[in-house]
Amino acid sequence: MLYQGAMDLIETEEVGHDLRDIFHKQPNLSFHQVTVWAAGLQGNALAQALGIPLEKDGRIPVDGDLRVAGFPEVFAVGDTAWIADTESNVILPQLGSVALQSGEHAGENIDNPLRGEAVEPFKYTDKGTMATIGRRAAVLQMPGGKTIKGKAAALAGVLCASGPHVRQ
Repeated sequence: MLYQGAMDLIETEEVGHDLRDIFHKQPNLSFHQVTVWAAGLQGNALAQALGIPLEKDGRIPVDGDLRVAGFPEVFAVGDTAWIADTESNVILPQLGSVALQSGEHAGENIDNPLRGEAVEPFKYTDKGTMATIGRRAAVLQMPGGKTIKGKAAALAGVLCASGPHVRQ
């Protein structure tokens, strides 16, 4: 979801940055105030430029509302963020479902003060994890840890994928 005044630029080449702006190859194009930097599978090397202690795999530790400690205007989400579950304090895994939910929540927290509302703590909802292994085999780990394997898991995957809300 893009918010008021936001631009979505994919595969836009950065040519430089400082603490407030990211400059791009296109003439007169720079971003400031709110910049979303998305790159998956591991913490981004740009995190080292913050000059703060990083966690395992270069991930940025965040507060319960996904803000970077000491930088109240900066949010970190997805693979680059070290996010602790608000109930168990267990660090959330680097999964697409965590990235999608934390990204959507950070977007809301960026928008909330503009509407006169407070930022809210992030609460991750585990919807389970599934891996398909061919047409008739799969592994499904449901919320709470129960695991289903084989044809039953493959059938569950087909039913889930045909549901009204596949997105994590």
